[in-house]
Amino acid sequence: MIFNNMITSLVKKYPNIVWTEFDSPWLHKGEYRIDGSFYCDSDLNARIIFESTNCKKVHLSNFLFPGEDWKKQIFLPNRSSRVYVDQFHGIPYFSGSDILMAYPVASAYLANSHKTVSSTLIKQNWLLVSARGTVGNITIAGKRMNNTCASDNIIRICTSDDQPFGFIYTFFKSIFGRAQFRKNTYGAVVDAISAKHVASISVPLLNLSDIHKIHKDISHAFSLRNQANDLIDESQELFYEFLNLPKISIDDVQHLVGKKVKAWEINEFGFENRFDGSFYYPLADLTIEKLKESKYPISILGNKKLVQKVFMPGRFRRIYVKKGFGIPFLSGKNIIQSTQDDIRFLAKTKDVESYIIKIGWVLITRSGTIGRTSLVTKQWDNFAATEHIIRIIPKDIDSGYLITFLHSNYGQNQIKRFIHGSIVDEISENQIMQIVIPVPEKDIQIQIGEKAQKAFELRAKANEIEEKAIEFLEEKIKESI
Repeated sequence: MIFNNMITSLVKKYPNIVWTEFDSPWLHKGEYRIDGSFYCDSDLNARIIFESTNCKKVHLSNFLFPGEDWKKQIFLPNRSSRVYVDQFHGIPYFSGSDILMAYPVASAYLANSHKTVSSTLIKQNWLLVSARGTVGNITIAGKRMNNTCASDNIIRICTSDDQPFGFIYTFFKSIFGRAQFRKNTYGAVVDAISAKHVASISVPLLNLSDIHKIHKDISHAFSLRNQANDLIDESQELFYEFLNLPKISIDDVQHLVGKKVKAWEINEFGFENRFDGSFYYPLADLTIEKLKESKYPISILGNKKLVQKVFMPGRFRRIYVKKGFGIPFLSGKNIIQSTQDDIRFLAKTKDVESYIIKIGWVLITRSGTIGRTSLVTKQWDNFAATEHIIRIIPKDIDSGYLITFLHSNYGQNQIKRFIHGSIVDEISENQIMQIVIPVPEKDIQIQIGEKAQKAFELRAKANEIEEKAIEFLEEKIKESI
C-alpha cells in the first residue's frame, strides 16, 4: 500500500514517468530481466494485460477450424519460379505492399498456365498476413483481389463468409494482437513469422454478441472500401468517355526495333536538357499528342488560373511526441494505404505550420514510390504531412476531376517521365507544374470528379468505423481483467 501511494505521488509530480504493474512471476519468465524499461515496453505491457484477463483464450487454429487440419487453412505457399507476362495475358500478382494499398494495383502479371498461379491464388475475404520484412501487416482480400495471385511472403488464412473474419482482423490490428505477432518474430537479418506461429496466436473468446458486432462493423468498413474502388473505376471511365480520349499503353508506341527492344529516336533535347532515355519515352509524347487532339482546351498545372499553388515544404528538425500531445503526421505510405496504422505525431512548433494540409488539396508522392495520389478529406484536414509529398491547391478546377486525371494513364505517363535520381527516385514540384491537363467545362469536371470525391469520403468513413471497432475490442479485453 505504501509502495502504491509512493508511485501515485511520483506520477502526479512527474507526469512524464512511464510505469506499469506486473505480477512477480513475470520476473522469472524469459531473460529474468529486472530493468524497468523492459517491462514498460508497449508490446510486453500489452501481453501482460492480455494474459491477466479472465476471458477464455484459444489458438487461432481452434477458433476458426476446430477439429480440422489447420495446415490446409493457414499456410505460406512454397517458393517457386514465376513466369511474368503483360497485363493482357496474365493474372494480377500482388506483392506484400500492394495488398495494403487503398486502391490495390498489381505489381506484375503471371502466366495463366504456370504452376505458381494455383499455389499463390487468393480469394475474397481471406485474411492476408505479411510474413517477412514488416511482419504482421494484415488485410482482408477485397473484391479487386478475388481469384488473383499474391506473394509467397504472405500467409493465407482461408476464412469463409460464415466465419467472423472481421473479428480476427480487428484483434490482429489491436495492441494485443500486434504484441503477439512481434513476440513470435524471428530472423537475424529479415524479420519473419511462420504459419505455425500465426495458427498458435491466442484469440480471446468474447461474448458472441461482441464478436458479431465487431465482425459486422469490419465487414461494413471493407464494403465501403470496395465501393470506393468501384467509384474510382467509374470516375476513370467517365474521364475517357466525356473527353473522348483513347486508352493508351505501351502497345501503342512504335519502337525502332520492335516492342522487345525499347529504342527510339529523338531530334532535340527537352526543356530540361536531360540525357536519360526515360525522359524522352515515346509513351509520354504520345500522351501529350492525344491530349492536344482532345476536343477540350489544354493547360498546365502551373497555370495560376487553374491551380493556386504547387509546392512541397522544406525540411526541419522534427520533434515526435506521443498521441494526444501533437499533430498527426502522415508519411507517403500513409496516404496511399487503406489504413494508417503507424501514424506519428509532431510537436506543435512554428515549423510544423508549413507541413499542415487542408481539405480539398491533392497530394502526390514525390520520393521512392512516385506519383501515387490522394485527396485530403475532412479526416485529414489540418494534419501534417511529410515533405516527400507534393501539395496541389486547386483554384478554378474541380479537385475530384484533378485527382481523376492524375490517376489516369494521361497523368501517370507524364509524371513518370520526370522521374530522376541515381539511388532513390525523385520528382519536383516544378516538374509537376509542367504536366499538361485538359480543361473541360465545370459541369463535366464535376460529373467526373464527384465520384472520386465520394470514394475518398467512403475511405475516410471506413477508417473511422475500423478505428472504433479496434477501440471497442481493446476495451472489452481490458474490462475482463
